[in-house]
Amino acid sequence: MELKPHVRESERVNASVMSSLQILDFLETEGAASLAELSEGLSLVKSRVLRLCGTMEQMGYLRRRAEDAKWVLGSRVLSLGRAFERQNPLLGLLRPEMERISRELDENVVFQVIRGERRLCLCAINRVARDRYITPEGGESKLFYGAAGKVLLAWGPPELRAKIFEQAPYPRYTEKSNVTADDLLRGIEETLSRGYATSFEERTYGTAALAVPVFGAEGALLGALSIPSTVARMTPEFIEKAVPALQKSAGWIESMKNGAEKLVPVRPRKD
Repeated sequence: MELKPHVRESERVNASVMSSLQILDFLETEGAASLAELSEGLSLVKSRVLRLCGTMEQMGYLRRRAEDAKWVLGSRVLSLGRAFERQNPLLGLLRPEMERISRELDENVVFQVIRGERRLCLCAINRVARDRYITPEGGESKLFYGAAGKVLLAWGPPELRAKIFEQAPYPRYTEKSNVTADDLLRGIEETLSRGYATSFEERTYGTAALAVPVFGAEGALLGALSIPSTVARMTPEFIEKAVPALQKSAGWIESMKNGAEKLVPVRPRKD
């Protein structure tokens, strides 16, 4: 008799929980969706989607709009996001330091981390001006383009690079897009050599970016500290000024990270 491999309870997947989280992820991207759109987008039967959405609506994670009967994220999701901020000591370091460097350089500053095979904007300081490229907190992007993507691939796990290389050829957004794995590899090698990354119009015309790595304990990569800007503003003179400023901030965050882990988060009252 063939014995089934032993699976730890924590490694088992609950299908209902997985489908519920997929609905939340879908609405995070789309903003709003009808029952039919959720069913088609997630390949789930409508009756199952309706049960899951109804349950999450009762818990406050979803809301059904009266005007068009479409599902949107509920206010409970905001509570979870705020709880994440309170309980993540890194954010307590990032935000004030990023605000300082944003004022110094008069640019938007964002911090991105690896999430699966994509990059996630964990923290963003966006200045109010027309000639700035806005990166929203919580937004995700692909790793094969952009300055932050090069940094995360350069100092991130080797197995992640291998997975991204396997996805080539990549979409050609502009004439400067990375299309082949060799194109991407050259950008990564240049990033490792210089200690920082730049990108110009790789995804959208007129945009440019600069990014440096931020490390944590034992040299592990925490994320990429970057400036999303425009081609007109990302001049050689600006890069010469901004790179040491970003690297100094990255070094300060690294030096403070271990101490921040000892902070006890303040929890809100639940009356």
